[in-house]
Amino acid sequence: MPPPPPNVIAALRRVPLFERLGDDEAEALAERCRRRRHHKGEALFREGDQGWTLHIVVSGHVNIERAVEDGTIVHIARRGPGEAIGEMALLDDLPRSADAVADTDCETLALDRADLLAHLRDHPDAAWAIIRGLSRRLREATDRILGDGTRDVLGRVAAVLLEEAAKAPRDAHGCPCIAGLSDGRIAQRIGASRETVNRRMAALRKGGVVRKSGAITIVLDTDRLQDLRDRL
Repeated sequence: MPPPPPNVIAALRRVPLFERLGDDEAEALAERCRRRRHHKGEALFREGDQGWTLHIVVSGHVNIERAVEDGTIVHIARRGPGEAIGEMALLDDLPRSADAVADTDCETLALDRADLLAHLRDHPDAAWAIIRGLSRRLREATDRILGDGTRDVLGRVAAVLLEEAAKAPRDAHGCPCIAGLSDGRIAQRIGASRETVNRRMAALRKGGVVRKSGAITIVLDTDRLQDLRDRL
């Protein structure tokens, strides 16, 4: 069997769970991964599905979301390159707790539950990486709940932009360049109308805090966004 491509091994090492693998271990685990391509809008899995597979985002972005009783889609998180999806159901043996839907065309690595558990048995330290990751996501959820209850719409827009800016590539001037984050997507994430978010984003552009370049949102002033996010 030919060795896995270097970019597969590199993608694994971007995930905290696997960042300390030696060369041989990384290659062995990469051989167990299945590369998958997903079109925008395609579901990687749905709420209620059995959690047999861990997904690692190589390129593009995936939204984690749930539909509530009235049909409204509630945004939970947006995962990008180097982030893992679906580890909760993989570990607690319960059905998926949310949908994972491609927000853009994307590529993922799929690792079966049996292969992951075998890896954890051979590398106990990796279990701590999972615990740290789940703890971080719990903190994110708690901060989001508290923030949504105390911030105005502009503060919540600023929080989303800062969250995405922290993961985005930077241009030659060091400014984060956020791809594929429309006003409608922000509105869905913060529970506001699209029109309201349109007005807030227009104010941020007028104030020189952000700039649009096609589908890219360029953050010009992160300090100002932090002030807006943190104000009472």
